Amino acid sequence: MSAVDTADLRSGTLAYRLSSIAQRRHELEQLRHDNRDLAAHVASPYFSRIVARGQGSPWPAADEREYLLRQQGAEAELRQKVRAWLTEAAQLPQVASPHWDRKSATRVGIIADQPLVSALEDSVTLVPITPENWELELGEIDVLLVTSAWMGVDGAWSGLAALTSPLRDLVVKSIMRGARERGVPIAFWSTEDPLGFTQFRRFAVHADHVFTTAAESVPAYEKILRSGTTVQVLSLGINPHHHHPLGCARHQNHDFLLVGPWDREEYPERRFAGERILDGLVNAGADLTILDVLLPDMVAGLEARYPDRYLPHLHSPLTAEDTAALQRLLPLGVALSADAESQTSFDRRALELQAAGTMIVANYNAGLNTQLPHLQMPDGPVDVAQIVESLSPETIREAQVAGIRAAFSANTAADRMGDFLEAIGLVPHLPVHRVLVSAISADDFAAFVAQQTYAGTIEHVPHGEEDQVRGSQDGDVFVRLPADSASGPNLITDIVCAYRYSDADAVVVRNLDFEGPLYEYLDEHPVEADVPHAVWVRSGQTLAEAQSSAERTLSIASDTVLAYRPVAIPQSEPELSILVPIYNNGPHLRNKCFESLRRSSVFPNAEVLLVDDGSTDPETIAIVDQLEAQYSNVRAYRFPPGGSGSASRPRNKGLELVRTPYVTNLDPDDEQSNDGYVRLLELVKQGDYDFSVGNAVVQHKRRVVIDHAKMLTPLVEEDGTVVDGALSRLNYAPVRIQTIVARTEWLRGLGITQVEGCQGQDTFFFQQLFHAARKIAITHEIVHTYFAAVQNSVVNTVGVGFYRKYVELERSRAAWFAEVGLLDHYKETRLEPFFRNWFLGKLPQVVEKDLAECQRIIRQLGSFYRAPDEWNDPRLREFFTAEL
Repeated sequence: MSAVDTADLRSGTLAYRLSSIAQRRHELEQLRHDNRDLAAHVASPYFSRIVARGQGSPWPAADEREYLLRQQGAEAELRQKVRAWLTEAAQLPQVASPHWDRKSATRVGIIADQPLVSALEDSVTLVPITPENWELELGEIDVLLVTSAWMGVDGAWSGLAALTSPLRDLVVKSIMRGARERGVPIAFWSTEDPLGFTQFRRFAVHADHVFTTAAESVPAYEKILRSGTTVQVLSLGINPHHHHPLGCARHQNHDFLLVGPWDREEYPERRFAGERILDGLVNAGADLTILDVLLPDMVAGLEARYPDRYLPHLHSPLTAEDTAALQRLLPLGVALSADAESQTSFDRRALELQAAGTMIVANYNAGLNTQLPHLQMPDGPVDVAQIVESLSPETIREAQVAGIRAAFSANTAADRMGDFLEAIGLVPHLPVHRVLVSAISADDFAAFVAQQTYAGTIEHVPHGEEDQVRGSQDGDVFVRLPADSASGPNLITDIVCAYRYSDADAVVVRNLDFEGPLYEYLDEHPVEADVPHAVWVRSGQTLAEAQSSAERTLSIASDTVLAYRPVAIPQSEPELSILVPIYNNGPHLRNKCFESLRRSSVFPNAEVLLVDDGSTDPETIAIVDQLEAQYSNVRAYRFPPGGSGSASRPRNKGLELVRTPYVTNLDPDDEQSNDGYVRLLELVKQGDYDFSVGNAVVQHKRRVVIDHAKMLTPLVEEDGTVVDGALSRLNYAPVRIQTIVARTEWLRGLGITQVEGCQGQDTFFFQQLFHAARKIAITHEIVHTYFAAVQNSVVNTVGVGFYRKYVELERSRAAWFAEVGLLDHYKETRLEPFFRNWFLGKLPQVVEKDLAECQRIIRQLGSFYRAPDEWNDPRLREFFTAEL
């Protein structure tokens, strides 16, 4: 046998063995999932109920037919409730034509599925292109838009996604070619990326402009497109005619609605997160209804079905109109996104629910977490149960108002189509509206504008000059402020949003805790001097004419007054201080960090110290003020505006301010989880421990458990005593300080502080406190959730500033290691992997113009530990000696 034959045989044998190993791993993983699913099924209320009744088998259905029979039987109990909801929803207010946006006359020939057509149809003139009408319509359109369509409108493009479909040739060779011959710009827009990239990329290759909802798919398109073709991110938007909040405050019961398929095999992360959320809701006794859009599909297969334990909650799908009505009626909803890591692509239903004024419980998605921090993203059933238990009119109202604002301030279909037309070179005609404010002095007006989040221009109308106001061509908003009102930062934004989703003549703005009608048209037009109100002034109208002719007045809610009703906290002296460093991240503070604390059982026994590092964002400043005024166990400290560049300064100041026996840290965009802080507090109090510590979850591309307990347990004796040399035996691995509750007296006695203005300072801080610890308590429970991909976070932005923030930190760390006799060991074990993977590993993210300076800073960091030619790793040695 020749050498070539032998090599081929070995290669084939190796490939076979690797394939066999991969197959076996898949089988074991599937077995693990099946066992876990079976355990959850047995523990479910559904199983207990079937066993108690003694009627039928309590075990999961054996096949599709049995499953559907069970579902149909269970749905009978749901139908009456859903019918009652639909009857109630039929009485909700409707919208004719919102004032703010205008439908563009630009004619867009479109190949798309019905949901996308419905979303866009009132923002631009759509001309559906079909296999039958394309020749007739191509000459009548201004642009051709081909999208990632699976069925088309009324099934006209059924099968288009299939790689062997003859319809694909029709689109590319006839329709797109025909448009180009007629000089019609051609655009492709994928709303299915990244998973749909393979099916639809052929259309992108033949387009002049390419759009995708997933920013992470842009490089993939750039690789396959011809030179000069642009690729841009274009997210989905809301059509206010279909999704709006009018009537959303009527229904008072705490009913949760989930609309969508299960998709077990395609999106495993979505499935696991969905199970944690749904199990939490069911086990907490929440009223949950699921509209499964795949139920009519008789051949979907068991893998595509919701697990049997959710059968009592499954209902067949409704029409799009009825579904939107229920979303608006019910105050609570569940949204499950398929892609965890995308900053721009997420479940469209999340935006629809926001527009409908719904408080949302969702699985983790980076974009939703960044853009919509008021969504609740629980890690597991305990968090879900606490969300359910802590529901109140106030918490629901805050989430509703924040969601409506998010949907209509920048996420409408008109916004998206304006961006689209501008990107392809067709200048859209966008209406121009003035926002006019009166009833306050010029000085008060300047202060008012500085506090507002509204991105447009706000003009002042001096007192006595109101009669001179006439509406401009597209109509204006005239706002009258009470002279003694302390307006919140979102007042103007909320008023403008109201005119984006309604045709109200006038808008009256109420506090969040207002007990009267909200998001309702009022029978009369009340003129109340003590509340902010606005009127729509049509083209040429005087203000007096607009006010006298106002027939439809809409009542909305906004954070108009900073002094909320105080919340009584039943406590004597708190035992735990929770230090929260803040800088311009108020929405995350209130809706992530603080909400996770408020619903926890440790909250009545804790003091929350909000240390503002000098925020300049008016909303953040207002939120800190609100929380301190509303909760007796919240205390705030404010540095002068400007910020120090990291969380170190506020954390150091917070430790100075602590007056409780125990202390922990929590960042504003993270959460305590699993009621973990109460467990840590119980543990550290049980013995002479310096601190207690638990596990963490990192939410990024997928959910990852950081097993601190597994790392630390071998370094601790049975009584909690830390063994000698524990830090070096830990290999200096980081433990998140947000998973630690420490004795305040001990921590202060160490005399250590976090290096200010630096990055990664909490890692160094842990190394110091662990080195000093005598006894610690460990729990395997998850106590903290870290959301790792908040867009524009300093941790996720790599450039010169990123590396500069390590200079003082590494200088101090090297000096401390030398002081405690660990420098040589650190250099031989941890130093080089850290520099290679962290500092050099992030260089590809640096833009070209900053690359040389970043490399210079890395060499400076290395000089604190070693001379350039002393590095052992060849790659590191080559890097550090490059300038010698």
